[in-house]
Amino acid sequence: MQTAFGISSHVSYAAYLAANVVLVLTSLLSGKLADQYGARLVLLAGMLMVLLAPTPLLLLAGAFTDPPVIMLVMMGLFGAVGLFAGAAPEGLASLFPSEVRATGIAAPYNVAAALFGGFAPMFLTEMGSHWHGIPSPALYILLAAVPAALALGSPLWRQGTTSPQQAGAMGHAVKSITPASPDDGTVIAESLRGERL
Repeated sequence: MQTAFGISSHVSYAAYLAANVVLVLTSLLSGKLADQYGARLVLLAGMLMVLLAPTPLLLLAGAFTDPPVIMLVMMGLFGAVGLFAGAAPEGLASLFPSEVRATGIAAPYNVAAALFGGFAPMFLTEMGSHWHGIPSPALYILLAAVPAALALGSPLWRQGTTSPQQAGAMGHAVKSITPASPDDGTVIAESLRGERL
């Protein structure tokens, strides 16, 4: 921020602080929306925001380096990420049976983090600050979103089709909770196959 837009460390700190508050709030909202409408739908909306927001926001920040503009740009970028990130855990967990869920999530995550995170500085350095008028970070995000778009379009997403709630949800609430015995206070939770507790 300070190098790219020539702003002070105080403005950069305030912008990151405000943006992180937005990130937390949009992540919570995204998780709630994923519970109501299904993680896939929210992830698609988040992916579109992540694809569409960076270019105009970074161009705006480059044209107007006033502190309020920089703060709004950062809040917009982090809000787009929060919309995607809040629904991602539920969406990823739904792709794997519980027996292999930890490995199924960790292996692709670490490969993607190594590839996209590890090569980002090299890619951005080679591209320079702009590429044919497009800010390099925005272009990199566009390229990184291609695998996400392919994954969201894949048939691995198992969706029900009986009702809007069931069609969108990646998991369902517990069917019933009944006391095991009146003496020990423990409970037994019944759950349908593939549902989360």
